[in-house]
Amino acid sequence: MQVDVIDAKKTAMIVVDMQNDFVASGAAMETPEARAMVPKLAEALNICRDAQVKVIYTAHVNSSVGPKFQEWK
Repeated sequence: MQVDVIDAKKTAMIVVDMQNDFVASGAAMETPEARAMVPKLAEALNICRDAQVKVIYTAHVNSSVGPKFQEWK
């Protein structure tokens, strides 16, 4: 991966839904493609941190009372 210029004041790395529900082997919502890209994501995050770029994480949240929760148990 090559990045020539990063303006840390104008840039953020946004990581969406990289959590066990999607990445762990055998998880209810497992996405093998997410697990496969973890090494490249880690590399990109290291580059951003070294350049003092903000890193923002989002997380999928389930309500234990929602109708979909029972399907994923």
